[in-house]
Amino acid sequence: MVQIKKHKLIAIILLIGFIATVLYAFYFHIKPSVDAKAYDSIALSLVQGTGYTETTSSVPDSAIGRLGPGYEFFLAAIYWVFGHHFWIVWLIQSILHTVSAFLVYRLIRRLYTDRNAEKFAALGAGFYIFFIDLLEFPAMLLTETLYLFLVLSGIHCALSMWERPALRNVLATSALFTLALLVRPPVTILMLVAFGFLMYRRLWRYAAIFIITAVIILTPWTVRNYLKYQRFIVTSAILGYDIWVGNSPDSKYIGELTATEEIDRYTAEEGLFAANERGTREVLNLALRHPWEFIKLQFFKTSIYFSAARPAAFWFHLSGASQLVTIIFSSTFAFVIFVFGLSGLWLYIKRRDLISRMMILATLAAPAGIIWIVAETRYRYQIYPMLIILGVLFLAELLKDWRKYKTTIITAAGIISINTAFDAITNIPRVLERFHRLFL
Repeated sequence: MVQIKKHKLIAIILLIGFIATVLYAFYFHIKPSVDAKAYDSIALSLVQGTGYTETTSSVPDSAIGRLGPGYEFFLAAIYWVFGHHFWIVWLIQSILHTVSAFLVYRLIRRLYTDRNAEKFAALGAGFYIFFIDLLEFPAMLLTETLYLFLVLSGIHCALSMWERPALRNVLATSALFTLALLVRPPVTILMLVAFGFLMYRRLWRYAAIFIITAVIILTPWTVRNYLKYQRFIVTSAILGYDIWVGNSPDSKYIGELTATEEIDRYTAEEGLFAANERGTREVLNLALRHPWEFIKLQFFKTSIYFSAARPAAFWFHLSGASQLVTIIFSSTFAFVIFVFGLSGLWLYIKRRDLISRMMILATLAAPAGIIWIVAETRYRYQIYPMLIILGVLFLAELLKDWRKYKTTIITAAGIISINTAFDAITNIPRVLERFHRLFL
């Protein structure tokens, strides 16, 4: 009873957040489309015994061109146990979203030990669970909810590993990050950070165990791919295609995962593997022969990544009032998260202890793992929980001493405001298109 009363605030936030997430899913009742439809098709094929195949696509070997296979096997496991019912997936993903919010709470409690730690940690969990960008994903058959759960679980175990290197912490960290890798590849940099720590501390045996654990988990899928395609494919065969799309100077929407007509035509005619190979060549040629143009692309994509003018409001299930409300909440939350998160990042950069440095690296790993590929809203979600954690920790210090930290928060607000305005101005056609859709 004492424990329940002590943690009453976080229990209420998590309960209300879980209910809100479930209600969102059941209210919009989103049917799988595009990527979600492909994941559903592959999962059904696995359950039916016809293999890892996208049965709804006419493109040969299209399944290996989807992110995976972690999420597809996750869906297949649900379908095998409960049948092909989307509401079960929504419910399970709502639980994962709630647990992820609890992990944010636990990470803040771990890093902040002041007498008001409970309130600040609950605030961070609330920000995570009610952030519309994250809350809407459990209602869709997409990778983000599972991915963020695995990443946050891995970071939680990694902190234990950094504070107290032990076999179980090393095994858990490696396993969770490797499973996340099978869902989405950008976590690779976090894995390198965790492995780098073990090497830095000269914990050679644990470093070897970390690598061996990852290899054991990845080997069955990699071997399967080699036997089937005679190619070394660790997760999926999509990287070359994605970097081609995300770094095409001719793209109508710079930084977004929208292929040009040329890329679409080449992929349809020559196949996925050829598109991957050509995509890699095209981007390397751009970087080597036109370095300034390549650098300029990365600059614009970085601006897009940190812009609050990129709300998660243009999913096909939203229109009218629901879309307008999503724009307001998404942009407002993103602005607050970026301003306070970057302020917290600066605060931790000035510290010299190991945990602070690891938090910095874990935060920077998110943009480093994706900006060079693509920068649209959906692909920056890995940084959100880290910025929420750092933002809450900065808020705690700001409330203690406003004069000491006011310059930091004002500077961060200025940077994000200027960058958001820059993004909006340099992408006026995209902004006008979005507003046109809003009032249709």
